[in-house]
Amino acid sequence: MNKYFSKIYPKYLNKEIVLLLLFISIIVIIQIISQYRESKINIKIKKNNIRSSYGGDNNTMLEKPADNIQELIVEGFENDIVAIEQTHRLCPVMEGNVTHQIDSIQYPNNNMKGLPGSVEKCFYVSTCCNHCLSQIQESLRKSPDNRVYDIIYKDNYYILTKNGEEKQVVFPCDKDGILELIKEHSGIR
Repeated sequence: MNKYFSKIYPKYLNKEIVLLLLFISIIVIIQIISQYRESKINIKIKKNNIRSSYGGDNNTMLEKPADNIQELIVEGFENDIVAIEQTHRLCPVMEGNVTHQIDSIQYPNNNMKGLPGSVEKCFYVSTCCNHCLSQIQESLRKSPDNRVYDIIYKDNYYILTKNGEEKQVVFPCDKDGILELIKEHSGIR
């Protein structure tokens, strides 16, 4: 082996120095590889607040009942923005009044029509005043049979109902970016 070793390396390098350099270079390579694995690739995913509604084409509809109350009938939506623009402009309590505030309501630990099991969530609702907000919250605290207002789950949306009639799409408070979206598209500042 000395015969081959001396052909490859000059005489001033001895075998121990070469092995030491080889060992050091292996350690440096391992260190570089381990630092590469430690570095985390940071991928940011922007959630899309717009999703297609179940049910197809232009199913949304505004209807005016015969008594001239500007009442909104909720039917279906293309996305969250359309749902906000069409249901968060009029108060679900004092039908016809323009909404001026966005607040949260607590759905008590009850079964919700359209979902299995009990639900305890907080939802954003747009109303014209604190009195209307209180009426909705007080109604939700009553037993399901005695409620004027309730929330149901239908076609991937939570919908506030009044006497069984769908009035406003409400969004869970924990949904990313939804409060800003409601403020931007409901006309409430």
